[in-house]
Amino acid sequence: MELERDSNKRRYGTTTLLFAHLFLNGSWHLKNFGLGESSAIVFAMENPNTLMIIDDQEPKLYASEIGLNVIGTIGVIKQAVDKNIIKSKKEANELFDKIKLTGGYISDKLLQNIKYPELDMNIKHITNNVNQDILNKKNELDTREAKIKEQERYKVL
Repeated sequence: MELERDSNKRRYGTTTLLFAHLFLNGSWHLKNFGLGESSAIVFAMENPNTLMIIDDQEPKLYASEIGLNVIGTIGVIKQAVDKNIIKSKKEANELFDKIKLTGGYISDKLLQNIKYPELDMNIKHITNNVNQDILNKKNELDTREAKIKEQERYKVL
């Protein structure tokens, strides 16, 4: 049976599963979540220690409020970096950009806050500074050496 769609592209009756579960468990809150979020929440309620991945803010907040373990895609990527599953922070930053570019909702401010600092740029900057310091020291030594040689030449005379 094909489910009809309303003007918001949400399926009619998608909240039925969650509503039935909540009603049977003594909760009177009707939540207008999609089928995926509703199913995940019901599954997690029935299966303790389940970690759900939900990105939509309202169902994610609700799941957290009722004591379920929930994380978003951003959190998954951050944990993958921490556990060295994603090998570089640059790769993680590229994934964050791809989420936004492919239609995932991430505000520019959030994107700026979640991205890892551009370490490569910092390293290049530091390397350039170190190289310049080395050149400066070499020039100082060359100048000192030239002065010492000149003084020694006058001593011989």
